Amino acid sequence: MQYCAIGNCGNDVRWVGNEAGYVRDSEWSVILSSLPADKQQSSEEDAKRLGLHYESNDKGSRDIINAASNISEDWQVKYYPAESDVRIRSKWFWHAKDKVKSAKQLADLYITNVGMNSHFLLNVAPNQQGIIEEKDIKSLMGMKEIVDKTAKNQLMPAKVVTSGYIDGKIQVVDSTQAPDAVLYDKNYSSNPSECYTGYALPDNGYIMDFMFNNGVQSFGRIDIREDLRFSQRIEAFEVWALVNGKWKLVGDNTIVGNRKIFVFKNAIKTNQLRFVFKQSRGNPHIRAVQFFEK
Repeated sequence: MQYCAIGNCGNDVRWVGNEAGYVRDSEWSVILSSLPADKQQSSEEDAKRLGLHYESNDKGSRDIINAASNISEDWQVKYYPAESDVRIRSKWFWHAKDKVKSAKQLADLYITNVGMNSHFLLNVAPNQQGIIEEKDIKSLMGMKEIVDKTAKNQLMPAKVVTSGYIDGKIQVVDSTQAPDAVLYDKNYSSNPSECYTGYALPDNGYIMDFMFNNGVQSFGRIDIREDLRFSQRIEAFEVWALVNGKWKLVGDNTIVGNRKIFVFKNAIKTNQLRFVFKQSRGNPHIRAVQFFEK
């Protein structure tokens, strides 16, 4: 089965706003829409007035939503994920003397686009004979090799618990098998009754601890995904590692969305990792968390 995503403010995805593969630090999968007309914006003047033109750094923060609602009750948030279009060469289409991006450049673009809640659209143009040239193929295959290497060996936690800060200390609020749902993402479905791959953190729980057996493990990559059946909710989170008996901050970000990828240049050596969800629009719904060895 094949699919076609209609971009550039079409029905499916919106343009990220540049052709260099740069995504926002907070790439919200939303845009403000005018419900009566069901449009992404009423006019270009509206977009500029609200700071919502395609190059705007802020597409979905609370400040933007509040600013819009103060202007009109008709402005609402509409799901509209970003798509990043990037050229494999220095120019669009094929040109004989164009420089091809290296495998490392392409792999970095993959991690910082797919891993920052954007769809990655890579332009690869055939030459005048309708053939993809060997140097393009070499970079593409090299990109695959680099990305695949970051996810070669998955590490599975032995236990997952959810905690909260209660009565002045961190206390476990869910040690059942429910938090384990984030470790298995095989039968994902848009119908919640057909699968159980997501996990909704309880009202008094915003910390998830992942404990590993067999001593200290070596981590090179961590992925986290929100369960978008319940919308994009997380606004700020941190990742901590227990190193030599002390908690060390190893990663943080604002949004998660479809996927956030952390790739560590230096391996994280630990047997316990912790996610702290600092701010969210309602209880976070986590689709999957994955850990990979370095």
